[in-house]
Amino acid sequence: MAYISTAGAALVLVIGLWGVCWPRRVAEIVHVPLPSPAAVLEARAVFGGVFIGLALVCLVTSDPYAYLAHAGFWYGSVGAKALAAVLDRPSRSETIKVIAYDAVFGTVLLSGFYYH
Repeated sequence: MAYISTAGAALVLVIGLWGVCWPRRVAEIVHVPLPSPAAVLEARAVFGGVFIGLALVCLVTSDPYAYLAHAGFWYGSVGAKALAAVLDRPSRSETIKVIAYDAVFGTVLLSGFYYH
């Protein structure tokens, strides 16, 4: 079953590479405006660097705790988005999609804690 979490980490790595190479496109998909070069820099760092770093630690070490930490990143995002849904009242259908997306990634990566 370790292949599921390994595939999840590999997919996050690909998304991270996409975020480094095409931050404007990734930001557009997640509805985040990038009004300045500094904003593009931050998008590259978050959508690229953070994703690549977390994925590589999982893939290179196969350490169950790396997968646990990576899952924590995704579940933290779920919690923040759930809170934002209450505080900011974004589109309900969009909020459900992004929370579900992050929860699936978190669950796939959490499986690596149990099966690596």
